Amino acid sequence: MMEAARAELAEIDMAQAALQNSGTGEVKEFANMIKSDHTSALDDLSELMKDTNVPQPKSIPVELQQDISRMRSLTGGEFDREFVNMIVSEHQKVIEMFRDQQSTAQCPDVKNYVEDTLPRLEMHLEKAQRLQTKLFSTPDRRIRWPV
Repeated sequence: MMEAARAELAEIDMAQAALQNSGTGEVKEFANMIKSDHTSALDDLSELMKDTNVPQPKSIPVELQQDISRMRSLTGGEFDREFVNMIVSEHQKVIEMFRDQQSTAQCPDVKNYVEDTLPRLEMHLEKAQRLQTKLFSTPDRRIRWPV
């Protein structure tokens, strides 16, 4: 639960950075979804942690904080590509962790949380991968939007 809570905090922080730094509508729309969904998941997890007397983390791991700080220093397409790369990477790690817990969790409430959250994480990963393909396949490295 601690690792999941740290992951939720990190995703929210990354999404907030994208809302502030991205100039691309599709990236901002995706970041809004990430922020909203992970805030909701963190609220649910926080309740579960309170109910099971598990302390809640207040911050994310230092290494990830440094990665997010580095990402925040970027602009334009460079920021967008780094943001989506981080989202893909973090979601892959978290999905693997959730799949492990899906088969090993002993607490029914934890198992329910994992089973409720996993499909949303998988959907985020799919959307992030599509966005990643779009960001990296556009010749001038910027997404062109129809008017």
